[in-house]
Amino acid sequence: SEEYDNIGLQDYEGAFELTSYLLRLGHRSIAFFCDQEQPLASNGERLRGFQDALLGFGLSFCRDDFYYLPENKTMRHEVLRQFVRKSGKRYSAAFFVSDYYANEAITIFYSKGLRVPEDISVTGFDDNIYARLSRPALTTVRQLPEEKGRQAVSLLMKRIRGEETPVRSLALPTELIVRESTRAVIPELPLPLP
Repeated sequence: SEEYDNIGLQDYEGAFELTSYLLRLGHRSIAFFCDQEQPLASNGERLRGFQDALLGFGLSFCRDDFYYLPENKTMRHEVLRQFVRKSGKRYSAAFFVSDYYANEAITIFYSKGLRVPEDISVTGFDDNIYARLSRPALTTVRQLPEEKGRQAVSLLMKRIRGEETPVRSLALPTELIVRESTRAVIPELPLPLP
């Protein structure tokens, strides 16, 4: 097999941290939304981080909590509308593999009466423009695309100059960014007897 350079992210670690954050807020029923039916590469790592964080809190991942988002926008919107109708009240949080899909979902959720974060907390991944333009602003995992670009160009320039450069695989760090799209869910305490 051919070896190649890969400048990626700590997708697993970012997803693990984001999911652990939701769990610390009290969420125990979290839907996972992905644009691949069988998540590969970065989405596979994000799913694995999500699953391992659940295990760390004594919860198991159920395939019923996985929602596939088709590439076709009309079909994707229908999946989100169906989620609200059939399952929206069953979940207190939703993890989206990208900010774009999370932002799109927030719009659909509001149009169907599911409020963010009052009814459901929503998170994304990337911390791109969609996270900052979302209303409410999106809790997400920040990656640094500029640094990925710098590392890739540096490696390419070394190869062009003929420098001896071993094949590299580099995973750049991620950072949890907490904004207004998530909230703590605290179970109602029983009222004291009179």
